[in-house]
Amino acid sequence: MNLATHSTVLKMLAKNGEKKVLFSDFMAKVNRRNKLQKRILLISDRSIYNLDPSTKKTKRRIALGDLGHISLSKLKDNFMVLHVPVDYDYLILSAKKIEIVEVLKEAYQMAAGRDLQIVFENVIEYRVDHGTVREIRCVKIDGGVSSSIFPASKSSSSNAGGAS
Repeated sequence: MNLATHSTVLKMLAKNGEKKVLFSDFMAKVNRRNKLQKRILLISDRSIYNLDPSTKKTKRRIALGDLGHISLSKLKDNFMVLHVPVDYDYLILSAKKIEIVEVLKEAYQMAAGRDLQIVFENVIEYRVDHGTVREIRCVKIDGGVSSSIFPASKSSSSNAGGAS
Protein backbone atom coordinates (compact mmCIF):
# COMPACT_ATOMS: atom_id res chain seq x y z
CA MET A 1 0.00 0.00 0.00
CA ASN A 2 1.68 3.21 -1.15
CA LEU A 3 0.30 6.00 1.03
CA ALA A 4 3.57 7.93 1.19
CA THR A 5 2.55 9.79 -1.99
CA HIS A 6 -1.22 10.13 -1.35
CA SER A 7 -2.14 13.85 -1.16
CA THR A 8 -4.53 13.52 1.82
CA VAL A 9 -1.94 11.53 3.76
CA LEU A 10 0.86 13.96 2.92
CA LYS A 11 -1.26 16.90 4.17
CA MET A 12 -2.09 15.00 7.36
CA LEU A 13 1.56 14.20 8.03
CA ALA A 14 2.69 17.77 7.33
CA LYS A 15 -0.02 19.17 9.62
CA ASN A 16 1.34 17.04 12.48
CA GLY A 17 5.01 17.74 11.75
CA GLU A 18 5.68 14.20 10.62
CA LYS A 19 8.10 13.25 7.91
CA LYS A 20 7.77 9.62 6.98
CA VAL A 21 5.32 6.72 6.53
CA LEU A 22 6.97 3.66 8.09
CA PHE A 23 4.11 1.19 7.57
CA SER A 24 0.61 1.13 6.12
CA ASP A 25 -1.81 -1.70 5.48
CA PHE A 26 -5.42 -2.72 5.79
CA MET A 27 -6.52 -4.09 9.14
CA ALA A 28 -9.69 -4.52 11.15
CA LYS A 29 -10.37 -2.76 14.41
CA VAL A 30 -12.88 -3.93 16.98
CA ASN A 31 -15.11 -1.07 18.04
CA ARG A 32 -16.79 -0.59 21.43
CA ARG A 33 -19.82 -2.58 20.18
CA ASN A 34 -17.52 -5.54 19.33
CA LYS A 35 -18.04 -4.97 15.61
CA LEU A 36 -15.21 -5.25 13.11
CA GLN A 37 -14.47 -2.15 11.06
CA LYS A 38 -12.13 -2.15 8.07
CA ARG A 39 -9.44 0.49 8.45
CA ILE A 40 -5.97 1.42 7.32
CA LEU A 41 -3.26 1.32 9.96
CA LEU A 42 -0.56 3.85 9.20
CA ILE A 43 2.55 4.23 11.33
CA SER A 44 4.62 7.37 10.87
CA ASP A 45 7.81 8.50 12.55
CA ARG A 46 5.74 10.06 15.38
CA SER A 47 2.22 8.57 15.41
CA ILE A 48 -0.14 5.69 14.76
CA TYR A 49 -3.12 6.47 12.55
CA ASN A 50 -6.46 4.77 12.04
CA LEU A 51 -7.60 5.91 8.58
CA ASP A 52 -10.88 5.49 6.78
CA PRO A 53 -10.05 3.20 3.82
CA SER A 54 -12.18 5.10 1.29
CA THR A 55 -11.35 8.73 2.17
CA LYS A 56 -7.94 8.23 3.86
CA LYS A 57 -9.15 10.67 6.55
CA THR A 58 -7.99 10.27 10.12
CA LYS A 59 -10.38 8.46 12.46
CA ARG A 60 -7.86 8.35 15.33
CA ARG A 61 -4.28 9.46 15.93
CA ILE A 62 -2.13 8.09 18.74
CA ALA A 63 1.20 9.79 19.42
CA LEU A 64 3.89 7.13 19.76
CA GLY A 65 4.89 8.57 23.14
CA ASP A 66 1.34 7.94 24.41
CA LEU A 67 1.61 4.21 23.72
CA GLY A 68 1.96 2.32 27.00
CA HIS A 69 2.62 -1.17 25.72
CA ILE A 70 1.42 -3.79 23.23
CA SER A 71 -0.29 -7.05 24.16
CA LEU A 72 -0.29 -10.15 21.97
CA SER A 73 -1.47 -13.66 22.63
CA LYS A 74 1.01 -16.53 22.72
CA LEU A 75 -0.95 -18.24 19.94
CA LYS A 76 -1.08 -17.89 16.16
CA ASP A 77 -3.92 -15.41 15.81
CA ASN A 78 -4.16 -11.90 14.39
CA PHE A 79 -5.19 -9.98 17.53
CA MET A 80 -3.14 -7.27 19.17
CA VAL A 81 -3.95 -4.54 21.67
CA LEU A 82 -2.28 -1.16 21.63
CA HIS A 83 -2.57 0.10 25.22
CA VAL A 84 -2.93 3.88 25.48
CA PRO A 85 -2.94 4.90 29.19
CA VAL A 86 -4.06 8.51 28.46
CA ASP A 87 -7.06 7.33 26.41
CA TYR A 88 -8.79 4.08 25.48
CA ASP A 89 -6.98 1.05 24.10
CA TYR A 90 -7.06 -0.14 20.52
CA LEU A 91 -7.91 -3.77 19.63
CA ILE A 92 -6.93 -4.63 16.07
CA LEU A 93 -6.60 -7.67 13.84
CA SER A 94 -3.93 -7.96 11.21
CA ALA A 95 -2.19 -10.84 9.48
CA LYS A 96 0.92 -8.62 9.66
CA LYS A 97 0.93 -8.20 13.45
CA ILE A 98 4.57 -9.27 13.83
CA GLU A 99 5.69 -6.75 11.20
CA ILE A 100 3.55 -4.06 12.90
CA VAL A 101 5.15 -4.80 16.27
CA GLU A 102 8.66 -4.62 14.80
CA VAL A 103 7.94 -1.27 13.12
CA LEU A 104 6.32 0.09 16.30
CA LYS A 105 9.27 -1.02 18.47
CA GLU A 106 11.73 0.83 16.25
CA ALA A 107 9.56 3.94 15.82
CA TYR A 108 8.77 4.08 19.54
CA GLN A 109 12.47 3.87 20.44
CA MET A 110 13.22 6.77 18.10
CA ALA A 111 10.25 8.91 19.23
CA ALA A 112 10.16 8.15 22.98
CA GLY A 113 13.80 7.26 23.61
CA ARG A 114 12.97 4.02 25.42
CA ASP A 115 12.02 0.44 24.62
CA LEU A 116 8.39 -0.42 23.94
CA GLN A 117 7.10 -3.13 26.26
CA ILE A 118 5.57 -6.16 24.52
CA VAL A 119 3.41 -8.44 26.70
CA PHE A 120 2.41 -11.99 25.71
CA GLU A 121 -0.72 -13.34 27.43
CA ASN A 122 -3.64 -15.47 26.25
CA VAL A 123 -6.08 -13.38 28.31
CA ILE A 124 -5.63 -9.69 27.47
CA GLU A 125 -7.50 -6.86 29.17
CA TYR A 126 -8.18 -3.66 27.28
CA ARG A 127 -10.13 -0.45 27.90
CA VAL A 128 -12.97 0.19 25.49
CA ASP A 129 -13.51 3.63 27.02
CA HIS A 130 -12.73 5.28 30.36
CA GLY A 131 -15.26 3.15 32.25
CA THR A 132 -15.41 -0.16 30.39
CA VAL A 133 -12.80 -2.92 30.51
CA ARG A 134 -13.02 -6.07 28.42
CA GLU A 135 -10.80 -9.05 27.92
CA ILE A 136 -10.04 -11.12 24.91
CA ARG A 137 -9.39 -14.79 25.62
CA CYS A 138 -7.42 -16.83 23.11
CA VAL A 139 -7.41 -20.62 23.34
CA LYS A 140 -5.92 -23.30 21.14
CA ILE A 141 -8.47 -25.64 19.56
CA ASP A 142 -8.25 -28.41 16.99
CA GLY A 143 -7.31 -26.75 13.73
CA GLY A 144 -6.43 -23.32 15.11
CA VAL A 145 -7.23 -20.66 17.67
CA SER A 146 -10.53 -19.46 19.15
CA SER A 147 -10.69 -15.87 20.40
CA SER A 148 -13.62 -14.48 22.40
CA ILE A 149 -14.32 -11.09 23.98
CA PHE A 150 -15.85 -10.83 27.46
CA PRO A 151 -16.39 -8.18 30.13
CA ALA A 152 -13.26 -8.15 32.28
CA SER A 153 -13.43 -10.15 35.48
CA LYS A 154 -13.87 -8.02 38.63
CA SER A 155 -10.63 -9.22 40.20
CA SER A 156 -8.42 -8.19 37.29
CA SER A 157 -10.06 -4.99 36.00
CA SER A 158 -8.42 -2.78 38.63
CA ASN A 159 -5.17 -2.70 36.64
CA ALA A 160 -6.65 -2.49 33.15
CA GLY A 161 -4.24 -1.04 30.67
CA GLY A 162 -1.37 -2.83 32.36
CA ALA A 163 2.10 -1.40 32.51
CA SER A 164 2.88 2.09 31.34
